[in-house]
Amino acid sequence: MMKLAIIERIDREASHARAGTTAAIQMKMNALEDPDIVRALYRASQAGVQVDLIVRDTCRLRPGIVGLSENVRIISVVGRFLEHARAFYFRNAGSEEYFIGSADLMSRNLDSRVEILAPVEPPELRAELRKFFDVQLADRRAAWDMQADGSYVQRTPKGNESRKSCQETMMLLTQERFELALEVKAKLRKRSRARSGSVSKKKQIRPTRASLAPLTMPPEPAKKLK
Repeated sequence: MMKLAIIERIDREASHARAGTTAAIQMKMNALEDPDIVRALYRASQAGVQVDLIVRDTCRLRPGIVGLSENVRIISVVGRFLEHARAFYFRNAGSEEYFIGSADLMSRNLDSRVEILAPVEPPELRAELRKFFDVQLADRRAAWDMQADGSYVQRTPKGNESRKSCQETMMLLTQERFELALEVKAKLRKRSRARSGSVSKKKQIRPTRASLAPLTMPPEPAKKLK
């Protein structure tokens, strides 16, 4: 079951932390409500795991409670777009694991529905998810920090910190990727045209002296005299 797989990975991070290994969990979802997941995250925090959660809506877990969740940070991102992504990261003693899925961590999703959690393995896609987590967690404009009592305080940029929200930053990064893709496409098209031109030249038949000689008709046979 998906729920058991998630709890196993949370408990594994707790074991790494108790063994003195740096341990970290990062999750993004719409809602965190399932009691068993919440208890597992509390255990991980008590073991020394750094837990960073991006939860847009309902969140049963409370961060910053002494002796229970000092190592938990929870933010909610409120901006131009209604975010709907679910992504999960486990440091796993350096053998990092990334997942994307369909389910929020709610009992109705984990116990009563058919949901999917898929590992992300290609390095370039893992890098995209890493950037996504880093940008969202560093937001100083659209992020709201949950307090121990369940209330929220909006972050505000200070000094030289960026005034852009994480959504604005992701839009800019997407635009850069789009422009880069256009450049690559143009180069590939140019290269393809150059290759097709050279091939057509090779296939062209060159005229020979014989083919350039004037065409002569064979002489008509002599008529027989009657």
